Amino acid sequence: MTKLTEKELKKMLKEMEENPYHKLFEKDKIPRCYVCGKKYKKVKPYLWKGCCKHIPRNLILAVG
Repeated sequence: MTKLTEKELKKMLKEMEENPYHKLFEKDKIPRCYVCGKKYKKVKPYLWKGCCKHIPRNLILAVG
């Protein structure tokens, strides 16, 4: 695991907030791929499975 500098972290957060798929996530609470925008499918209450090859692993989403 690599450590990010504060500048790199701020840049990454800014890019994430500007991403149109992040805005859709805030609106409908369904996670999407940040590259292609395909919706994830809900497997269990906090387990979402991706529908594309950009993020091949399952996503665990915890909201609280």
